[in-house]
Amino acid sequence: MEKIKAIFKWIKEHFSLILLGVIVLLGLLCFFSIRSCKNVSKDKENLYKSIEAITDSIRYYKGKNGELIASKKLLQGDIDLLKMTNKELYERLESMKQKDADHIIYVENVVQNPPDSAKWEFTPEEKKDSIKVKDFDFTNQYRSLQGYITSTPSYLGMNITKDEIYFDYLLTTKGNEVFITSSNPYVKFNEVTGLVIPEQIKPKKKHWHIGPTVSGGYDVVNRRWGGFIGVGIMYDVISF
Repeated sequence: MEKIKAIFKWIKEHFSLILLGVIVLLGLLCFFSIRSCKNVSKDKENLYKSIEAITDSIRYYKGKNGELIASKKLLQGDIDLLKMTNKELYERLESMKQKDADHIIYVENVVQNPPDSAKWEFTPEEKKDSIKVKDFDFTNQYRSLQGYITSTPSYLGMNITKDEIYFDYLLTTKGNEVFITSSNPYVKFNEVTGLVIPEQIKPKKKHWHIGPTVSGGYDVVNRRWGGFIGVGIMYDVISF
């Protein structure tokens, strides 16, 4: 009976402190509950967008200046999602030493230049020669293909001295969708895939901590050294 009275007496004497502790605890529980609900909501959103990306195909539309623009949905989630769905791309990313990247985009394309041809007419003097050489040059603003053809009574040969294709890319992202265009109209995009890591799931440094605490220091009010053992909440400004 005396022990119960002592407990009630202690509670009465420290009621304000106990009430403050209960309020702090309820506040923390509320905070983590809301945070958990938000995380579940974001996980559902990432899953939906990833399913959308897997079933999506490359779409084309024309820009204001008539240029062809390709668009494609990308996976949305963490780096483990890329490892699970596209191991080859994940390994290439590892080889680049860029595992902390937040936008990983792979583009596979082909340049489909239009057919072209050339015709030569030999002069009477050239017809008398046993070896005939004719240059060819298929050059425009998008390609340079140059060389020459050698004709003899026993063989016909072709030599290429220059073979270059000129193209550029403009690539931008919006959410988990990528948009790509090239000033070269003969560039076609065969495959576009990748991953976008949303801001909310990027690894971040944690400043707030809650848990068992053992600390010590100097009390400037009471002018004495003291220690503390218990449960506390801490915020790290500088960690080392």
